Amino acid sequence: MVVSATTGAVGMVAAQVAKRLGLTVVGMASSDEKVRYLVDELGLDAAFNYRTVSSLDAALKEHCPDGIDIFLIWSAGTFWMPRCLT
Repeated sequence: MVVSATTGAVGMVAAQVAKRLGLTVVGMASSDEKVRYLVDELGLDAAFNYRTVSSLDAALKEHCPDGIDIFLIWSAGTFWMPRCLT
């Protein structure tokens, strides 16, 4: 499961519920400090800073080599949708 805006209230709850259900969870955040928090404190399997990656597609492929079954996008739909449909 990939969660956009993982450090927001909805993203944090969704990521924690997914981990409790045994899913592999990859978070996306807007700073390196938030990325560390997601992995070190919340226990996500991986996370990356979407503002600093050179390619969103490459970052998703790196952290989700077997593909993405669930992608929780609850904000910035017009930004993410074209990328998710390719």
